[in-house]
Amino acid sequence: MSWTLSCLQLKKIHGNIVLYGCSDAAKLLVDVIGLPYDDAYITHDNCYLPDERLWALPKIHTYLLQKQPFLHLDGDVYLFQALPSQLLESGLIAQNIEEATEYYTSTQKELMKHLVFLPPSVKKDFYQPEPISAVNAGILGGNNIGFINEYAQMALQYVKKNQKHLPKFDVDKFNVFFEQHLFYSMAFEQAVPIGLLFNERVKDNQYKDLASFHEVSYKKNYLHLLGHFKRDKFTCLQLAATLRSLYPNYYYKIISLFKKQALPLFCSFYNQVAETFLSNSFAAKAAQHFEDCTVNLNDNENFASPGLSATELLAFPEIHYIGQVAANFIDSDDSEFNKFELNDDLIKFTEQLSGILAFNRAKISPWYLYGRDLDAIHWYPQLFGTDALVFDRIIEKCNQFSIIDTQFDWAGIARSNHVEGRAYYQNLTLTKGTFYNLVVPEIFGNGFSLFDIDETEKLILDELSIPQSISELLTSLRRYIDDDVLDNHLEYFNQLFILQIQQLVLKKVIKPFCTQNT
Repeated sequence: MSWTLSCLQLKKIHGNIVLYGCSDAAKLLVDVIGLPYDDAYITHDNCYLPDERLWALPKIHTYLLQKQPFLHLDGDVYLFQALPSQLLESGLIAQNIEEATEYYTSTQKELMKHLVFLPPSVKKDFYQPEPISAVNAGILGGNNIGFINEYAQMALQYVKKNQKHLPKFDVDKFNVFFEQHLFYSMAFEQAVPIGLLFNERVKDNQYKDLASFHEVSYKKNYLHLLGHFKRDKFTCLQLAATLRSLYPNYYYKIISLFKKQALPLFCSFYNQVAETFLSNSFAAKAAQHFEDCTVNLNDNENFASPGLSATELLAFPEIHYIGQVAANFIDSDDSEFNKFELNDDLIKFTEQLSGILAFNRAKISPWYLYGRDLDAIHWYPQLFGTDALVFDRIIEKCNQFSIIDTQFDWAGIARSNHVEGRAYYQNLTLTKGTFYNLVVPEIFGNGFSLFDIDETEKLILDELSIPQSISELLTSLRRYIDDDVLDNHLEYFNQLFILQIQQLVLKKVIKPFCTQNT
């Protein structure tokens, strides 16, 4: 889906695109999926690849084949606006300059220790006192074909002459050195300027704003799911939803390919429907169910449906991980809180979650949830696409969610296992307090998303008892804020709550108000 979205946007915006790859890649992308490349060259069937983790080496091979000015784009780069013509006229082109932190410097030490050959520019750079820099090669190319050819040849030597020593360190991290750092160091040594899409230098571990699919077309024109973004479940779901919204025929074609080969799908709903529904008619049926639904789940404390068993719950990855973390604390001799309280709180949480999931399965049609998802991709741009009108937009609370109050942050622990690149979750541990676990019914995975929300988000949902403008909601929330904050930091207060509302829209529990009861 990533490669498809990237290709289709490139074709739509820049026109002429060419594929270089192996026979299997060309068959899948061109013959099977039908991506509209102007040409496809079978060039990589015998590509030199001493280790399968050297994913940048086929890119180097592609650079080396170019005889005319070109721009190479990774399959996780998505354009929503044409690249600047001035950039495309540059001798060398890259996304941006990135500055080394621990990711680069730790590997640099390993390379200096184990490799027998370092390109001259690399060796010179390695022995400088300041941290190294590199380009980000999400986009790479330019009009200076002579330099690019020299660089690609040197990159191949960099790998080949050190082939015997690759097992001595993390080979995966070597990729950014023979592709990105080498490019920068050679250009710097030869005083060849590099045209950059973004002029801001970025720490190699501090990319933050390149995966916001909800902001495309009106705020973001370029996305790149580098590094940790590809491992973040929420980001990947947004990617799939964007492809479905912009190119539904390709989206459903990919789904049908999985179904034909009996391959598992994260969106289990597709396994329940006939092949004929994997089309626009499928989407239309789902949308109609969304418009017609009047289910209200806000009063869901007492369930007629039997709950799921502990065994069934533990089969869910989220709950299994929570159980593991809790067990480690219970078994620990130096736990800082009462282990019986922790265990009791976990039991109460799983019992309530069990009842909620059983109720949702019994009462909410998957067709409705799919229709909601088709609509939900438009909620954020409808509300926040024009900054000047944000405060006048009317919002309402969705009916289809539940909140479980607990003494320990079970939802946060669950999310820490599949949220990438956010220090808060990477460092999260169990502490006692008051926590709110948001349960949103889904058609994918195990039928639910579990989010940790803070007191501010909980307050927003409590106050949004009836549809109201964002301005009205902010006014009603002011009674919870100290007068000093309102007198001296009102703009900060508004920005904070707007940000929280935005997060709740993305979690599908707040939406634009419409006259129908949806």
